[in-house]
Amino acid sequence: MCSSIDEGVALDLIEIDAASNRGIDDIRDLREKARYAPNEASHKVYIIDEAHMLTDQAFNALLKTLEEPPDKVVFILATTESHKIPATILSRCQRYDFARITTALISKRLSEICKSEGFNVEIDALKLIANLASGALRDAINILEQSVVSDDPPISETKVRNLLDIGDDTISLELSKYILDKNTTKALETVNAATNSGIDLRYIHMGLIKYLRAILLIKSNIKLNDSFSEDIYKKIELISQRCEMNSILSCLKILIDPNIKPDPSNPLGLELAIIEIEIQSGNYNDPIVNINQVDNSKTFDDQKEENVQDKKERNDSIKIIKGKKSYPDSIKDIDEADSLTAKDTNTLNNSEGVEILENGWQSILDSLRYTKGQKFNLKALLVTCTSRKITGDSILLGFSHPSHRERMEHELTIPESRKILNDTFANIMSKRYEIIVENNNVTSSENKKNSELDSPLIRVAQSMGAQIIEQTKKRELDN
Repeated sequence: MCSSIDEGVALDLIEIDAASNRGIDDIRDLREKARYAPNEASHKVYIIDEAHMLTDQAFNALLKTLEEPPDKVVFILATTESHKIPATILSRCQRYDFARITTALISKRLSEICKSEGFNVEIDALKLIANLASGALRDAINILEQSVVSDDPPISETKVRNLLDIGDDTISLELSKYILDKNTTKALETVNAATNSGIDLRYIHMGLIKYLRAILLIKSNIKLNDSFSEDIYKKIELISQRCEMNSILSCLKILIDPNIKPDPSNPLGLELAIIEIEIQSGNYNDPIVNINQVDNSKTFDDQKEENVQDKKERNDSIKIIKGKKSYPDSIKDIDEADSLTAKDTNTLNNSEGVEILENGWQSILDSLRYTKGQKFNLKALLVTCTSRKITGDSILLGFSHPSHRERMEHELTIPESRKILNDTFANIMSKRYEIIVENNNVTSSENKKNSELDSPLIRVAQSMGAQIIEQTKKRELDN
């Protein structure tokens, strides 16, 4: 009987998901079936999972059955939120509170599973999975299954980290060292490097809290369990010897603040926490200009005359550089002036931006690898992008297929998806751009019309006071 229960084939063990079967009709059906005698076992057992999800009417229907349960029937109400169970139900049940499973027991159970199933998984990988499960054996088994299916044996710790995008565990340890050493620059550089590598920053945040807690406990002469390797444990001891208890407490209080919600790809929350720790430590130097250094010996009129003179000199230098008169003397003058201005302001900046965008394109795709918008995976959409341009503060994405373009346009109408894309591009480009889908449906007649209005001849006429009253098409005359 125990074997059949373990294999999930026992007829007298019935599990009901209260999240899906939460109505009064479902409970009435349960009451009708509970009257029948068990088939194989001595008792028929009903497990109602997530029992707090039942409606009030369903609880009322179940109350009478719990007061006078049928012979040979046992009801087990499983819940993670016992405070939502009505008092009338709780008073008729025996309560058992289950604690989280220790990391050592989870690691041992995973090792037994690997042995029975023939999985080749290294011990360090099993310890990592046990730590990530946070006391939940089911979560640990799920991670183990994903690791075995996703990669070739043997499954190492590095392969598990790559699968979950959590990066090397030493990143969080180095980050905690920099923060406690008041080295804000190195701390921010570490966060930025982790972001560019596509590491999930939530794991960096959790690892940072884990190591700071370990440093706090070692500082308090408390021996830790075997969740850390010998090498990592020695590094934690060294860090604890050269930091103060107040610094550790200040860091932990800020990092566990519920208002700090780390995003998988946006480092802003973590960066703000690091800066706040530095400010509270009193070691942050804000480069503020000392107003006492301003020369107050000159009067307002003197400064005004100097400003006028400086402006005049700048204008004269501009004229010397251009070698042109201050008014348009010909169409050629306007073209040369416009081309010089465009070259100085937009062309160079755009070309540099495009180069940065092309070099960081793969990093952008890696950062959005597991990010889904409202309907579509954002990386999958960007992979179909065929052209990338920069115009001012906007990045134009071109798509050869209309369906791909329409899907990206749809995601950009969703505020959450647009924010994720803008933040990801800003992290790589070191500047915030607005992501726009390039419209390839502009007709040639509209382009021709715009180019005609932008003619140098028309601009010269407009500079002399002319106005466009009417536009007519020029007829083609036969030769």
